Amino acid sequence: MIRAPMQGRLRHSFAAVAVALGLASCQPEPVDPNPPEPPKSLEHAEVAEVADIVRPFQVPLDLEKLEVEVADTTTARDDIMKLAEVAVRSSHFDVMWQMRRILEARPRYGSVNRVIEAVAEAKLPRAPVYYSTERKALVFRQEWQDNLVGVRPWTAHHLVYASYDQAPGGLITMLADQGQKTDSIRVRQCLLEGQARLVEVATALAADGNTLGDVDVSAVVQAPTAFVGGETDTPCEAGVRLLMKAYTEHGWENIAAAIRKPPESTEQLLHPEKIGVDFPAFVGLPRWPQNAGQGTLIHDDTLGELTIYRLLRERGIPERDARLASVGWDGDHLKVFAIPSGARVTVWRSLWDRDLDARQFANAIMPKKHDDPQVFRVVQTGRIVDCVSTSSEALAKIFAERLAAIAETPRPEETDVATTKAVEARLYAP
Repeated sequence: MIRAPMQGRLRHSFAAVAVALGLASCQPEPVDPNPPEPPKSLEHAEVAEVADIVRPFQVPLDLEKLEVEVADTTTARDDIMKLAEVAVRSSHFDVMWQMRRILEARPRYGSVNRVIEAVAEAKLPRAPVYYSTERKALVFRQEWQDNLVGVRPWTAHHLVYASYDQAPGGLITMLADQGQKTDSIRVRQCLLEGQARLVEVATALAADGNTLGDVDVSAVVQAPTAFVGGETDTPCEAGVRLLMKAYTEHGWENIAAAIRKPPESTEQLLHPEKIGVDFPAFVGLPRWPQNAGQGTLIHDDTLGELTIYRLLRERGIPERDARLASVGWDGDHLKVFAIPSGARVTVWRSLWDRDLDARQFANAIMPKKHDDPQVFRVVQTGRIVDCVSTSSEALAKIFAERLAAIAETPRPEETDVATTKAVEARLYAP
């Protein structure tokens, strides 16, 4: 007589539990008080997807700090022209323009601005996507809006630029970390472009489930573009090769480490056997002489092997000869002075591993037309090559005397000589 009420209570209990469970299963899902915002556009969605792809390639990004835009051709041309000036000094373009004139490597463009415009025009067909440092934006060209997936590798390429620009100091600090000397900027430009190229290729390979380890470096290296303004369009084959070797040894983390500790010169970048062995030498130059009237220093620089090679190529020297004439670089120092007449006085001293290297370089830059007062007056003294450009014979004589007074060269380094001989042996090889 006790069991019936107990069983009834149990049945009621089980029923209550069943009802409670049934009610619980019908309750709506809790609402997220901070739901993620939907992408603002197809371009935003594409950037977010590509950012996920490149993150394992050591490309961190804060998408909240990255603008995404669409631009027409006119805007793109203006943006690319501005990108040419990232990390370089205002005097750089004028000086390099004058260097071309001095070396009789005059391009078909009538001004510095026209050279920069020509560089932009040359890059436009190869830039369906680009990064604007001015607006902190990844910019898609209007012509490519219907093919966002097709330009995905280029999106990945330029997200590398955005990633460095979001780091402390931004992209300019990354490129000019050791000071605004042309040679050190060229090293970083080449490594940056090399890393961006590897990320671009890796993104394309990932679509088929492959990695960089599945391809040879020859499939990644691109041929240098046409010589339109050597100071703004650096060939980056050397950067790709150096970073591809780093990837082969230890993967993407090793690439990031190589970027953090770059080679000390473009000489080392171009010839990795010189890394840790052949270091750039300090090259001194005299100040403006007191007996030379008034002169104001407007540019102080180190050009380096890569820029020298490019200048020689623009002068019309064949590739093999230009490489031989620029190999063996041990250091250089360039000063440009302004005088009251508005003219420029350019003084350039370079130091080479051997007398032979100095002679090869001196022969390569000897003036073709000696009646032009602006061309270099070239003097070789052992491993030193001195170059002076001025329309004043009196100034040329004063500087020649000052340079001759400090033309004593240190003994050559055996390791420098050995590595230069090895490089030349490859260049001479059939």
